[in-house]
Amino acid sequence: MECNMYMCDTEYEKIIELGNLLLKLLDSIPSSIKGSNKLKSKIQQEIFCLEKAKQANRLKKEHISSSNLHHYEAFVNCVIKDPNCVSILELFHLDSDLVGKKKIYVDIVTEQRTKWIKVVARNPKALSQIFKGEGDYQQKSIIDHAEEYLECAKQNAVLFKPPVVEFYFASGIEIDLAEELSSIGIFISGNILGVDCENEQKALELLKIEPYQLNRDVNRLNLDVPTMIAYVSALTNGHADRKVRGKVLSQQAESERKFPVKPILDDVFKGKELYACETAVSNFKSIVDILGGEGEKKRTEELLSRITVVNDVPYTKLKIKGYPSGCIYS
Repeated sequence: MECNMYMCDTEYEKIIELGNLLLKLLDSIPSSIKGSNKLKSKIQQEIFCLEKAKQANRLKKEHISSSNLHHYEAFVNCVIKDPNCVSILELFHLDSDLVGKKKIYVDIVTEQRTKWIKVVARNPKALSQIFKGEGDYQQKSIIDHAEEYLECAKQNAVLFKPPVVEFYFASGIEIDLAEELSSIGIFISGNILGVDCENEQKALELLKIEPYQLNRDVNRLNLDVPTMIAYVSALTNGHADRKVRGKVLSQQAESERKFPVKPILDDVFKGKELYACETAVSNFKSIVDILGGEGEKKRTEELLSRITVVNDVPYTKLKIKGYPSGCIYS
């Protein structure tokens, strides 16, 4: 659709001004927030495309009305209002039975990584129509995106719990769709449309995230071999004053006299469930059997009685010197 020259110029100037303002706002956010350059690049690309269309006299009203700068405006505002933002457009990986491996870019990671936010600036009626199957053929609905986010969150847990997933609707969302999203585990922020006296309380509940849902108090500890050895060692159990041979042992004894390890570990272990994998326990027992004294062997038995031994689960995605970590190296 061609637009009136004066109106088109005015709208063009406004949208370019908006883009430049967003870039300035991103320059003002803390440098500790990762990913801001990604968002800057996307904004710069939008400005470039509009400028190019203008210079070639091909600028249409649709170029301005459908510009992603409107979405990025909501995005930047959301980042600025969140004092706990950690990263922007962070890449996570989803391993799905339906689509295989897929990259998921989370708009905003916040609250010490325990919360993910997706910014949605689309027209609320269009969102509802697509959800009802009235969109283009095979067009993904907001529910489809939500399910991917939730599954990805499960696969990228923070201290044993998946991050809370919140969808922020900058232009609002109709209450029926908001309820559908809430029913699968999505938290809603933004204006909920179509609310009357009967469902006002329900709408308020949709907008509420309880503090406990972001809480990550850890009550499980996974112990490694050095930690278990430090806990049962004679050196850390009242014998740091004895003379020992070797420079390394002398340094460890001196460190133990200044900063006793056992009280620290006792404090860390207090009220916690202790776990260790089969290989760690096997290696620990072998070391104590070969090098340990009677006292150390007794303390080893006491410690192992408190530990739940779990199966080894090699993390095959991690590569060491080009080889998967689950491999056996010769």
